[in-house]
Amino acid sequence: MFIPHPAPMKQPVHLLNARHFSWHSITTGEKRTPHGRSHPRTFSTAIAELLCIFGWTLVHDVALADRDTDNIAAIERACEQLQNDFRKQNQKSELSVDEGLRTVARKHSADMLRRGYFSHGSPDGKDVSDRFAEFYPRLFGGPGENIFRMRGPSVSKSAEEVAARIINGWENSPPHRENMLHTGFTHAAVGIALEGDQLLATCNFAEEIAVMDEPLPSVASEGDQLVISGTVRGRVTLQQAAAYLVIPDPRMRCSVPDEPNAYAVGGCFLKVIPELGNRFSVSTRLDKGKGAYEFKMGQSKSGQHMFFPGWKITVQ
Repeated sequence: MFIPHPAPMKQPVHLLNARHFSWHSITTGEKRTPHGRSHPRTFSTAIAELLCIFGWTLVHDVALADRDTDNIAAIERACEQLQNDFRKQNQKSELSVDEGLRTVARKHSADMLRRGYFSHGSPDGKDVSDRFAEFYPRLFGGPGENIFRMRGPSVSKSAEEVAARIINGWENSPPHRENMLHTGFTHAAVGIALEGDQLLATCNFAEEIAVMDEPLPSVASEGDQLVISGTVRGRVTLQQAAAYLVIPDPRMRCSVPDEPNAYAVGGCFLKVIPELGNRFSVSTRLDKGKGAYEFKMGQSKSGQHMFFPGWKITVQ
């Protein structure tokens, strides 16, 4: 039996055309900023700019006071709680908080603040998938992202008030709302960066399959033994967890574990060994020649194999 090279699992990140919209409330007058620019005073005024690159972005002008690290963490936690409350109101399961995702989110917020841009794509061309690979390489899963910018004169706001403005902005923006209510996502975390009167917020979502205990080497020697251990995540069971190794020769055949009459071409299905709890281990040897390998994890369900992009290893 021939098993074709498995296609990557479709990632729940939307490529959409750019669009712009704004919404306004009752204007009661104008006030002058310290820089001489005039802004309408409103009970609740919001101007949103949506840029669709990988996910969606939202700009929201609002006054903020400087905050210390504890308050930033409080804003993040409040955002996550409000987001889960919103999901429950819409009959969706809660998203578990993953501190690895928070690292990715904080890195992006800090980078946007430091380099003065506001986008899912960085000035050097990196997108959300690149950031997951750089800052959370142990994760196998599909990424998603919402970003938000708040700026204005320094006015004291509580963490709960700031979080409510962020989440309300996303709730009232259809594409942000879609990410918040996406049924495929299992985990999320918010990362905040703040300086002066500017705040950048990033929420990274993921449909998590598995997390390795340690990163794998990026360079190895031919014949090296590769041993992977970790935990399955999200809705995947140990029985559904699947592992696959892309090999340098796309024409080479590999036998399939526990299926003596089956083989794969261009890659090898690896046996996932269940351990205690949700833990697993995988072992294989890099003995299919020199060149580019890629270790992937995903799930097998109803005879279908779906894998997320994985860890690339150059064998010398």
